[in-house]
Amino acid sequence: MFFLVTERSRRHLDVVVELTGLKPSQYDFTEVDKDNPCRFTRP
Repeated sequence: MFFLVTERSRRHLDVVVELTGLKPSQYDFTEVDKDNPCRFTRP
């Protein structure tokens, strides 16, 4: 599973992962710009 998150929505990611029962190896995510989701934020 791959999630696109914004700075604001990232705080909800743990809840979503917990509710779905995903293990750490079963998902990844990247942060995107809230105003331009096609622009990825680099770590």
